[in-house]
Amino acid sequence: MKETIEKNSSEPEIKSSSEANKFYSKAQSYYQHGEYARALDEIRSGKRVSPQDRTLLALEEKIKDKMKEERIKDLYNEGIMRYQQKDFSGAREEFESILSILPE
Repeated sequence: MKETIEKNSSEPEIKSSSEANKFYSKAQSYYQHGEYARALDEIRSGKRVSPQDRTLLALEEKIKDKMKEERIKDLYNEGIMRYQQKDFSGAREEFESILSILPE
């Protein structure tokens, strides 16, 4: 079965692009509605069909960055709340968690 795919590699590429576009459209819709996990699921499916599709890869990075930003905001808000409650060690843990998310 692998031999068939390799011999006809030009045909599946065309099909992969249109298939990848379907996954991209669904993923974009989920992303716009804040459903990041579902969007990433669609991208994973699309990458099975077309692993090097640049639009899928770019959207995946965009979603991952957005998820990190939201996680940082949540940790920040939790840290501030703990600080205001005079739970300084808890606040420190939240802010240290933020630092672990950031790239070096």
